[in-house]
Amino acid sequence: AVYVPGEGVWKGVAGSSGYSDAPLTTNTYFPIASSSKIYTAAIIMHLTDSGQLNSDDNIENWISDVSNADRISLENLLRHQSGLPTFEAIQEYFETQSVYHTPDQLIELANRIEPHFAPGTNFSYSNTGFVLLGKIIEAVSERSYAEAVRDYITDPLQLTQTVVLTEDNLDIINVRERDNGAFVNTPEHYANPFSAGAIASTPSD
Repeated sequence: AVYVPGEGVWKGVAGSSGYSDAPLTTNTYFPIASSSKIYTAAIIMHLTDSGQLNSDDNIENWISDVSNADRISLENLLRHQSGLPTFEAIQEYFETQSVYHTPDQLIELANRIEPHFAPGTNFSYSNTGFVLLGKIIEAVSERSYAEAVRDYITDPLQLTQTVVLTEDNLDIINVRERDNGAFVNTPEHYANPFSAGAIASTPSD
């Protein structure tokens, strides 16, 4: 889908889902993976603008059992400058990624490894950091992450086909990936990335 100023939105799809010969449509749900981080960052910015958060706040205000929690700021998490390892790089997660992991379990896995660097001194892409942001959103907004996405973004913008994937709604995903032209099943449980990558949407939205 492409928005053309003054002309509206162009939408188009091609191919089949991989589970049947039925063609894809502009209302087919796709996991948007790390594009979900835009939603998480937008909610953090909303809570900051409303005075409920400050980008300089350290995460120990909400989550204390993380390495360097007293020195990692919200801005560090948003900029991938926390130094925290991303949970996908941990062997135990790699071996069990098809099984659902709670956000707390992901944080615990990442916390087993020493930080890569002191907060704010370098850059390293970290899904763990965005999972922490999701937990902070839940604590501050007093909503689940899925409810926060709905209340702050999808309902106000009338995005009726954008949802956070959980164990309860995975059946909306009816597409498979391709590897060298062949359809393959995605190894990672779609709900695992939480606020780092568990949103699904359609070309229309």
